[in-house]
Amino acid sequence: MFSIKCREQTIGIAIGFILIILFVLSASAVKNTIYPSGDIVKVAGGLNVSPESPTVNWTTKASMPTSRSDLYRGTMAIGDKIYVAGGWNNGSLDVVEVYNVRKDKWTKAAPLPSPGIDGAIQAVNGKLYIIGGNNNVGGDVDVWEYDPVSDNYSKKASFSGEYDPATAVVDGKIYAFGGGMAESGEKKVAQMYDPINDTWTPIASHPLPRQYLTAETVNGKIYTFGGNKNGNLTHEYDPITDNWTEKSSMQVMIDSPNSVVINEKIFIVGGDNSKAVWMYDPLVDAWQGPLDYEIPTPRALAATAQVNGKVYVIGGCCPEVNSNANEEGTIKFPISVDTIPPSTTISGVTENSSYKNSVTVTLNATDNGSGVNETMFKVNGGLTFTYTKPFVVNSSGRNNVTYWSTDKAGNVEQQKTVNFTIGIPSLNAIREIEKDSLRLGESTNITISIQSDVIQALALRESIPKGWKFTIISNDADDFNKKSHEWVWLNITPGITRKVIYSITAPANATIGTYYINGTIRNSSGVIAIVGENNMITLDIFEYYRRLGSYPDILETTDLLKAIDDWGSGTAPVGFARPVTNIELNDLIREWAKT
Repeated sequence: MFSIKCREQTIGIAIGFILIILFVLSASAVKNTIYPSGDIVKVAGGLNVSPESPTVNWTTKASMPTSRSDLYRGTMAIGDKIYVAGGWNNGSLDVVEVYNVRKDKWTKAAPLPSPGIDGAIQAVNGKLYIIGGNNNVGGDVDVWEYDPVSDNYSKKASFSGEYDPATAVVDGKIYAFGGGMAESGEKKVAQMYDPINDTWTPIASHPLPRQYLTAETVNGKIYTFGGNKNGNLTHEYDPITDNWTEKSSMQVMIDSPNSVVINEKIFIVGGDNSKAVWMYDPLVDAWQGPLDYEIPTPRALAATAQVNGKVYVIGGCCPEVNSNANEEGTIKFPISVDTIPPSTTISGVTENSSYKNSVTVTLNATDNGSGVNETMFKVNGGLTFTYTKPFVVNSSGRNNVTYWSTDKAGNVEQQKTVNFTIGIPSLNAIREIEKDSLRLGESTNITISIQSDVIQALALRESIPKGWKFTIISNDADDFNKKSHEWVWLNITPGITRKVIYSITAPANATIGTYYINGTIRNSSGVIAIVGENNMITLDIFEYYRRLGSYPDILETTDLLKAIDDWGSGTAPVGFARPVTNIELNDLIREWAKT
């Protein structure tokens, strides 16, 4: 990797120009989300934008008056104005120039209290904070607050980190990472500055020592990229947990990159003598690039800003070409419509469950398109509420929760309902099936075990497949109705398991397929439990052939050959009313091939 340090070049004069990349998506300036893996940009409001083959048009804008590199980097835009501070041009500069994007004009602001390069600048609550940097004599620990209204500087608590840190803002606080000096090398130091209290607080160190890196904020988390060491790595910092997480790496290493956030996506522009533009999507943790639209001139150590959906890349350097060009690029993408609704899941309750006390219900909605707009719910058919946090249901008896979500494109999810009971004694009923795959004419035993936490009278009813033979094996119930296959207990004692065992036999001429057993348990109030688990039996002609060989669980070669012989001669397997069909033989061959 070729690292660029423009101030060390003898003939290099920093490039002073602006590149403006304008993402024109719709007249309403809707918010986009780019999905690199699928080459789709999802846009709130129902638009999908494909990043393939965008059209790019460049126009010239007003040049920056002072050519310079090694600028103070970060968020330097307030309103329609971009503040470009410090930099290098045959020495450290104290120049501050202001670009009005609406008027396309430059003006001067009060110079920095001291000249500097490679510092940080961040806008918080309408003021700019100038942090660290490197003046003509070494590292600068001073922090200055600049008020654009009064055009004055106020000195703040000193910065104890290194020069050229990466900075980002979350909830009005400035976070600084890394940096270094030639004498001390790259650092992992990380700190948080509170402008209101004028205090610096140490936070979890950056995972790796890095200098000339960049940082951006998306959805309350900070992402760091690039640098003169480990310049391809991406790390995510969570200010709430004070923890770092390594994310997907870039395909290349970039020293001294320029970055900006557009519509919750991070764009790396230039850096390391490159024209390339890369894009990172934090939502899916994926990189895309280099994108089709690259900057006309390779640059690093520039200043970047985003104003009104436009990207500004200002100044910078390298190679040894002087320029104060100012160009604007407009990029347009084809659009389509997002029609997929969100998906909502529920936890805390399950269908037809019983609970002794109140339950806490949690809803979670996801949408891979325009994003979730809101989640709604109602309890027992009552009023509709917007979901903001888990809620409690404590009504005794039968209850239900209905829930659904909408997305920002206007798609509405189909409503879902879960039913449950509160305050009725809990019951545990388990069904066990001895063999869940049978041949025609074969039998299997079924065991039902019941436990209750209170003394009560109960009835169990089992519905078996029509036409199957039913036989009682063991029965500890007080009474049994053979016609309805229903057992009755006069009382179920807590802690004691009550059990019935019966067998069912598949008819010799039954249709091949899956059959179900359904069971319910009732007390004097009605149905209180569904015996729903382990309720499937597969009637499978394949079982006959699987069990012929030494390994009854798999289809051996000799088993397959027997099936082929029977199919060829039209011979029905023992216990079956017909031979194997063409389709079934093909399925057997595929099963054998996978064995």
